[in-house]
Amino acid sequence: MASAARSASRAFSRSTSSFRPAVRSSRFALPSQGFRAASRRGYASEASSSKSSNTGLWAGIAVAAGAGAGAYFYLKGDAGVSTKTFVPTQADYQKVYDAIADRLANETDYDDGSYGPVLVRLAWHASGTYDKETGTGGSNGATMRFAPESDHGANAGLKYARDFLEPIKAQYPWISHSDLWTLAGSCAIQELGGPTIPWRPGRLDRDVAACTPDGRLPDASKDHSHIRAVFGRMGFNDQEMVALCGAHALGRAHTDRSGFDGPWDFSPTVFTNDFFKLLVDEKWQQRKWNGPAQFTDKTTKTLMMLPTDLALVKDKEFKKHVDRYAKDNDVFFKEFSDVYVKLLELGVPFTSKAEDRYVFKTSETKSRRRRRDQDLKKKKKMTRSTSITPDYYEILNIPFPSTSTTLSKQQLKVAYHKALLKHHPDKASSAITKDTPQPTTLLPTFSSSSPLQTSKSITVDEITTAYKTLSDSFLRAEYDRSLRLDRSRVVGREKNGAVFHTGLEVVDLEDLAYAEGEGEGEGKDAEAIWYRGCRCGDERGFLVSERDLEREAEHGEVVVGCRGCSLWMKVLFAVQDEEDGVIGHIGDNNGGQDT
Repeated sequence: MASAARSASRAFSRSTSSFRPAVRSSRFALPSQGFRAASRRGYASEASSSKSSNTGLWAGIAVAAGAGAGAYFYLKGDAGVSTKTFVPTQADYQKVYDAIADRLANETDYDDGSYGPVLVRLAWHASGTYDKETGTGGSNGATMRFAPESDHGANAGLKYARDFLEPIKAQYPWISHSDLWTLAGSCAIQELGGPTIPWRPGRLDRDVAACTPDGRLPDASKDHSHIRAVFGRMGFNDQEMVALCGAHALGRAHTDRSGFDGPWDFSPTVFTNDFFKLLVDEKWQQRKWNGPAQFTDKTTKTLMMLPTDLALVKDKEFKKHVDRYAKDNDVFFKEFSDVYVKLLELGVPFTSKAEDRYVFKTSETKSRRRRRDQDLKKKKKMTRSTSITPDYYEILNIPFPSTSTTLSKQQLKVAYHKALLKHHPDKASSAITKDTPQPTTLLPTFSSSSPLQTSKSITVDEITTAYKTLSDSFLRAEYDRSLRLDRSRVVGREKNGAVFHTGLEVVDLEDLAYAEGEGEGEGKDAEAIWYRGCRCGDERGFLVSERDLEREAEHGEVVVGCRGCSLWMKVLFAVQDEEDGVIGHIGDNNGGQDT
């Protein structure tokens, strides 16, 4: 992804014959940073394939929370000469919470658009080292600040979370790292739409001597017996173990950290019970790749599950709790909150009582963000239903084309006539006549050979509307654009081999390489193209032409599919006036939020 500091006025199309890739034209420019931040969501996999020494169960996400302390010595003045006792109140901790929430809302240049999941993982890993037999480990101490604990394989990548919180620590130096990390985990759960997480202070930082040995955190490559051994060492029962695993609703695994790759669900920055729903409803098959054993969903092949995740549905005792949580999100939220609080307080010598825990007010943007994510989820999340209303291409029984494919009027007319003949019993044995049935006349459903199975009857006017829309180049362009972003059609098309790609990544035009004169046309008239490699191995899997940009200039975004696999990419750009350098259009701020 491009740096957050890039200017909206930088240009990326050709202008003159002396054009060079390093000095691109001012026709197509980047959107403003505000737009880029709002639309940065994607299921991009990490390129690195290096593995950690200890593959953690919570490779791409984890769970956490915390409790702080009572009295602190707050140094002030030159050389720390003057000291005074500072006793923070709930209002002071609310300020810390608000500062974390504010950074979460504004710092979006990470993974799928939020640091929230990695903050949850930090708090979980800081707490999950507890051993009930020896009383060692746990969140009290924040010993991950030191090697060797910071270098443990299961903690790979958590430096991002620790560094993210350092400005907060500098702003509020009286809070311990231990309390800050767990408070940040609680804040992230709440701000990402999860349940309320009561929290209390009381943790004190410790030195390197308190570091725990490697191997205390879960190993994702193991089975149900390993889960019970690791979580049992902390004092959790089966129900609590399954509830904590539900934190995999957030985030993704990274090949350069755990060795695993991909998100668990379609909304990696929204806390829901989708992890359990997918475990139960989806079919999972082992992924064929060079990495460690993991599983991918059979439907879209864009999600992943770890061996320890599938162990939850293979074990009878674990499975009954998985089923409960899949059926009832409220039950999951309640039981997750309870066990999450327990996790964050393991081994902490509190002086306060459990009933004195604080409940923090969420940020003003939370409700707005939750509604936005829920709306986008409804629009773009893949569904497993096969009774979807057919689109115009399915109605006319023609394949969904690539962005550069042109359908001739004759092709459409033939498809239109065939659709009427095929789906109207009165016309199956004779030619089309001028007299057409009334719009209310119902037609039979698609046959088994159709691109998408549907139980909905088709009317003649639906066939006519499909024909008229696809025959008009402008209407077709608008329709294609909306159709490419309609993730509700993914399942049927993927199952039947139709050309409708899944896995939408959002990038800026600047992120693509540029090649002048390699597009359509000859000599000086040849188009410029932009291209980017795909994880399927095609170095020019995603191609964008000047014609594509001109066609979508009004929208400021173009969606293009990979030539060699079922992945899509949305490319954001803005149109700039070549004469006065004024940007003429900036894309919709809501584009691509939940990819």
